[in-house]
Amino acid sequence: MIILLADNLFSLQRLSLCTKYDEFSTKYVSLQLSSDFECLVQVFSKREIDPSYCVLNCSVIKCSNFEKPNLLLEIGSVLKNLKSLETSSLQVVDPVSNIKVVSLSVVFTNARLTSKWKSKNEVVVSIVREILKMFVFTNNCIIFPNCVGASKSLGIHCLLIHDTGGVCGRITSSTRVNIVNSLSKSWFELQKPLVCPNPNNAMYKLFKSHCVFERTTESPLISHNILLVGPSGCGKTTLVKSVAFDCGVPIITLLGPEVSSSDPGQTERNIKELFEEAKLISKEKPGGMCLIFPGPSRCPCRERKCHPFCSNHLVSFGSVGFS
Repeated sequence: MIILLADNLFSLQRLSLCTKYDEFSTKYVSLQLSSDFECLVQVFSKREIDPSYCVLNCSVIKCSNFEKPNLLLEIGSVLKNLKSLETSSLQVVDPVSNIKVVSLSVVFTNARLTSKWKSKNEVVVSIVREILKMFVFTNNCIIFPNCVGASKSLGIHCLLIHDTGGVCGRITSSTRVNIVNSLSKSWFELQKPLVCPNPNNAMYKLFKSHCVFERTTESPLISHNILLVGPSGCGKTTLVKSVAFDCGVPIITLLGPEVSSSDPGQTERNIKELFEEAKLISKEKPGGMCLIFPGPSRCPCRERKCHPFCSNHLVSFGSVGFS
């Protein structure tokens, strides 16, 4: 049957089917989305639903691995390509019970919000508790509370549920909520280039070793900047993005049109805010690192041919905020 995705409070964690599937009604089931992801929903049968369609809300997704650098992008891709549902893939989960202790990480929409709320743990725990009361979940689940007003007030993008004691259920007022980490979503949106350089390539090895060395060294003598020079299409940008993906390092791209402004001093403020955000991102993890990657630009003397390097494109990036 054809899937219609819904994202509103009235369809929260629900799968609506026609009355033909009354056997699943009010039960919680696990729906296989891909080899790595499952969706946990409660089934409701409705007369107004056509047998050829179903309405699905993917607020709670069970994941096999939280450490993927492109976790959120993979989930988005899976949901985008989700077109049909086979009822044979529905598996009824164990009876829902009360969770006594839950350990989780909070993923905020940006690094500034992460820094703002990290020092106000009691407030965050209180609001997260109210959000979790609306869902049924288990170990290794990702909860997207997009349509819950409380999550918007804090700027919460999603919640990563690490451990519930092996219980599939819901929390109560007596449940102990432990927030083990607070991160921005930049750590989970690293995009791997479609064409990657050979890992045995000398430039790739040099570049990667530089990134790894910087993350494990606090010496002030280490240069945090690299300048790549080469003709258009030789793979400078691909090299940077590929190494960043393999090392699990977020990238902030600095594009001229996005930071430049006609107002006096605004361009400088925009660039300063970008560097501050990169530093905040790097501090979210021990030994954290963030790359600032200016978009490719042409040498200003290209037309005059005053120097052999003027015919090349330049790509420069810097790494900031080691802890």
